[in-house]
Amino acid sequence: MKKTFISVMIFLSCVSGFSQERRLALVIGNGNYSASTLANPENDARSMEAALKEIGFDVIRHENLKQKEMSRAIDDFGNRLKNYNVGLFFYAGHGIQSKGFNYLIPVDAELKTESDVEYNCVRADRVLGKMEDAKNKINVVILDACRNNPFERSWTRSSKSGGLATMTAPVGSVIAFATSPGSTAEDGSGKNSPYTSGLLTYLNDPGITAIQMFQKVTAYVLKKSNNSQLPWVATSLTGDFYLVPGSAKADPDVTLSMSEVVWKASDSERSVVVLPFKNLTGKPDLDYLVQGQNEAMI
Repeated sequence: MKKTFISVMIFLSCVSGFSQERRLALVIGNGNYSASTLANPENDARSMEAALKEIGFDVIRHENLKQKEMSRAIDDFGNRLKNYNVGLFFYAGHGIQSKGFNYLIPVDAELKTESDVEYNCVRADRVLGKMEDAKNKINVVILDACRNNPFERSWTRSSKSGGLATMTAPVGSVIAFATSPGSTAEDGSGKNSPYTSGLLTYLNDPGITAIQMFQKVTAYVLKKSNNSQLPWVATSLTGDFYLVPGSAKADPDVTLSMSEVVWKASDSERSVVVLPFKNLTGKPDLDYLVQGQNEAMI
């Protein structure tokens, strides 16, 4: 009886942890540019939406946004993120660095000179700023945005610079680039870009941390590109974060599997007491968490 009760309480603590971790993702795919159409960003965005939903994310997806639409989508995402624990931003499309800053290029951008970038594009820092304002625990930014920039052809030689610049990851965040700083990435000839294909291959792998997942993606892209494209990650995570909820390796001597708990609970020689949860936070808006825990046990 005592062992069964302990097993159930361990299971309850796991259910409690998973139900309280709310995840929100903003996914944008820009491919329909007037200057240069990209084949894969829309597919990349749709594929990432499906993959992220499988691991517990609420997903907001947009395609082919103009500048004002992109800014509004990022701002709305930041406001909604305040009610979540984990935030993720994925962008596929054209990106550019100018004067040390990275910009995401909307589909309506007209960049005749480098001076047009600041006023016609969206700074990648805008996303990080909104995530920091939300004050949630963990944030992940994924930029598959290092493709060749067609707008640079008319710029002066001194203005040209390939790929994106390095970015500092705020505490509790990860910034992942499709390729290393100053380099360009491939759009790919298949349904998805090589980098997004790597993400889709490993994103839902249980038992690995987010950093380990990105390491696997790096090896994947290197192999697919014959060592010409090296993905890059900047991180300031203070602990392990598992993209697949509940997939952290548990000590088998301490934690019983769910099947063991169910078997023991159904054993006619044992009984199980389920204590109702109570919201002790003093915040009525958290009642849904308690209700979810009770419903899960029932």
